[in-house]
Amino acid sequence: MLQDPSGNSPSLSQVITGVAIVAAGAVVVVAVVATAGAAGAAVGAAAAMYLGASSATAATVATVATVGAYGVAAGVGATTLSNAGETLTGTNIIRDKVMGGNQSAYDTLQIALSVGAGGIITVGSNNLSTNSTKGTSSTIKDTKNDSSNKYYQVTSKEAAQSIAKDGKLIPSSSEKTVCVLKNQPTIKQASALGAKSAQTVISFNTNSTTWLPDKTVSIVNDALRNMINGPINVTNVQEVGFKK
Repeated sequence: MLQDPSGNSPSLSQVITGVAIVAAGAVVVVAVVATAGAAGAAVGAAAAMYLGASSATAATVATVATVGAYGVAAGVGATTLSNAGETLTGTNIIRDKVMGGNQSAYDTLQIALSVGAGGIITVGSNNLSTNSTKGTSSTIKDTKNDSSNKYYQVTSKEAAQSIAKDGKLIPSSSEKTVCVLKNQPTIKQASALGAKSAQTVISFNTNSTTWLPDKTVSIVNDALRNMINGPINVTNVQEVGFKK
């Protein structure tokens, strides 16, 4: 049974306060975990875009950033429980036992975790929002004539019809991420890409922005790979065939 240093059990108000602290901390932890992957991908994409990092290096940066985000979530969870424990027993395990009672250091830790969590949630949420469509009609209207988010993919005729119907581009069974081309390929280029099926080419629009140059493809210099695993939403899907 929880007791404070004097041997008294916590009062009802202390229990309620402790529960409230845990609940508030849990909300932050869940939000950080939910956006960690997207935030990591954004950091990796930024490394490639602004620092010229290779796709492999950017992927490593994204992984490290994602792991770091989970670390922040764990830190927030640990300090939350420690604060709740202090409310109930008068002892803050992290501050009193781990940090030797250094309140200033503990406050600095909490500030750093708070700032880190806020940054992760903001960056991750923005990235997730950018990479999801918010209504088919409005999306088609906004992207129909925008060449900046127009891409191409080599595929089969059957898959082309399925993509147009479902509005989703799904990675192949051997890969976790979607690969696309920025320019319409010729049949020679398409055949050399190593695609599972090279029957035709589709063009499409997407709001996804987490693309990195795919250095594993040498036949064309505009191949891109998405930094985020899984399918992407697409609109304005058209079968355009190979470039003449």
